[in-house]
Amino acid sequence: MLSLKNIYFLNKQISSLFKISNNYEGMTGMPPCDLFETSDKYYLIAELPGLVEDDIMIEVEGAFLKLKGERTTKNEAISYYQIERSFGLFRRTFRFPQPIEKNIINAKLKDGLLEIEISKYNKSER
Repeated sequence: MLSLKNIYFLNKQISSLFKISNNYEGMTGMPPCDLFETSDKYYLIAELPGLVEDDIMIEVEGAFLKLKGERTTKNEAISYYQIERSFGLFRRTFRFPQPIEKNIINAKLKDGLLEIEISKYNKSER
């Protein structure tokens, strides 16, 4: 008989075999995010309950911001009866209308919400 942990693993394997994706680069357990702007800034808010700053990486490359991280289980020896929370690696990529400069980004993690504030960059301001 298959345990729930094995069924979860099997589901992940079948999804990757058929390249079933939800626009999150083929990984599971993607954090929901909101992306919006004001006249001078962009904002990205991601739900990351249970994570600490060391679990999260933010990368900037041109007009792209990548949010990466990993949710780990606390105890691998546990025999689960039901699994609804996602564990493992996640990666989200967001494209902005213009390039982003690394030194104009502020991020803070509080109460399970990662808030990233990105000042809009205008070449004429240099």
